[in-house]
Amino acid sequence: MLLPTTGGTGDMDLAFHVRTWLQRKGFEAEEVLQQGSKTIVRAHEPTRWKRYIGASPSIEVRFHRLGHGTNVEIGLMKAGAAVIAARYFTYSWVAMGVSYVSLKKELQEFLLSLQGGNNPVGTADPRVLDIVETGRVERPVGTDTRKIDNSGSGSDVTRNIKASRRWTQSCGVEMESLRTRSGGVDFSVADFLSLKGSLETQVRKLYSISTEQEQTFEEEIGVTVPPHTALVVVMEWKRIAQQGRIRLTVPQRGIVELPFEIDLGITFDLRQYEQ
Repeated sequence: MLLPTTGGTGDMDLAFHVRTWLQRKGFEAEEVLQQGSKTIVRAHEPTRWKRYIGASPSIEVRFHRLGHGTNVEIGLMKAGAAVIAARYFTYSWVAMGVSYVSLKKELQEFLLSLQGGNNPVGTADPRVLDIVETGRVERPVGTDTRKIDNSGSGSDVTRNIKASRRWTQSCGVEMESLRTRSGGVDFSVADFLSLKGSLETQVRKLYSISTEQEQTFEEEIGVTVPPHTALVVVMEWKRIAQQGRIRLTVPQRGIVELPFEIDLGITFDLRQYEQ
C-alpha cells in the first residue's frame, strides 16, 4: 500500500507506531531496523507456541520512502524452510486465535488513520471509519387504558379514541466499552465527553435528527362497542430503536467498535376485551 506524504512524518515514526500497535496485539516486536532506504518492523507471537508446534506467528512490515509517499509492505516473516513457512500460514496463526488476513487489514487501516488529516502521527483525534446498522428493537414505554361502557344500550355505539403520547427522540453511544476495547485509552473527562458528543452528532446526522427534542405522536382509533357491553381498550406503547456500531480509529490503539442506539419512532399495540 502507498501512504501519501505527510509533513513531519518520517518512516521511523510510522515504524515505531506500528511496533507499539503490534505489541498491544500480543506480539513481541524486535528493535526497528534500518536497511538502506528501508525501515523494517519485525514481530512474532511469544515463544510459548513454538514449544508446541515448532513455529510462532511472525509478521514483517517494511517502509520505503518514495518521492510522493511511503510504500508499505506487510507480509509474513521469511522462514528458513518450507515446512516452517507452511506452519506460519496454518497451525501457528490458528493456535494464537488470529487471522493473518484480518490482522493485515486492521494494520492497513491503522496506518491510514495515522496519516489522516493534518495532525502529526500519534496526535490525531479518533476518526470514524463507518457506521453500521445491526438491527432494530422495541422498547416498552407504558400503557394507556380506555373503557367505553355501552352496557345500558341495546344497539352498537361507535367512539373515536385519540391515542396520544409525548416522547423524546434520544441517541446514545456506549462509550464505556472504548476503554476496554482500545486497551485502556486514557482520556480526560472533557475529552471523553467531547468525543461522546461528536459521535452522537454523527449518528444523528445519518438519520437526519438534529437535536434531542420532544415530539408528540397522535392517532385516532375508531371503536365499535356491541350492545350491553363494556369494552376496554388497551394501548401498549413502544419505541422503535435502531441499533448499530460505530467503527473508529483511535491513535496508537487501532480500530475500536462502539455500540449505539437511536430512537426512530413510537407506536402502540392495540388490545380490546369485553367486560
